[in-house]
Amino acid sequence: MKLKKIFVTLCALSMVTITYSRRRGFGDVKRITSEKSFEKYARKGLVAVLFYEQGRKPRRRGDATEQERKAWDVLEDKNDDYLAMLKAASDRYLYEEGDLSFAAVDLAREPELRQQADFTVRTTPTVMLFNFGIPIRDSFGNPVQLTGFATQSDLYNFIDSNVGEKLKERKEEKAKIRKRKLEEAKIRSYYAPYFYWGYGYPYYWGWGYPYYGYRWGYWW
Repeated sequence: MKLKKIFVTLCALSMVTITYSRRRGFGDVKRITSEKSFEKYARKGLVAVLFYEQGRKPRRRGDATEQERKAWDVLEDKNDDYLAMLKAASDRYLYEEGDLSFAAVDLAREPELRQQADFTVRTTPTVMLFNFGIPIRDSFGNPVQLTGFATQSDLYNFIDSNVGEKLKERKEEKAKIRKRKLEEAKIRSYYAPYFYWGYGYPYYWGWGYPYYGYRWGYWW
């Protein structure tokens, strides 16, 4: 009976964890919790980072008015929708094959990331693109940014217009690697019988195990 209760409890906890992670936008979208983790993750390669502002929900009535709590809930829903957009984008074939990663930063909890040496986030939400930790810039040298609550198509257009060529190059490179590995596997599979069972690996099961066994001559 106790084992059954423990099993039911573990199942319930796992379901709550999955539901919470989906709602909060975790999963395929990396949650940045410090300046150090941001620097580490942004250097992975091509990364799209969402800077938003949410903070902690007021728990007590004295912390905020009813109107402020409702405004917080509305903002949370909007941010969750934006995080869901990023999760959907992470499943896009071109972005997956192009090794584009996605991350999100709550500036209310990590205010030091609002202003860095090479970029500044003035409004939220804002999506920025990084290549090995360096912001992608436009022709004028300014970091490219997608500001405001954009649509899914706006997000795709923003990414494609700024790093689409890099993603396609990486996709083609990976396709060539897969093709080469497939050809190598075909060659290995073609010659495998000769290496292992053919003319006498080393003369155990080859042309005639009795003739070329461990010793010369007819020997079993």
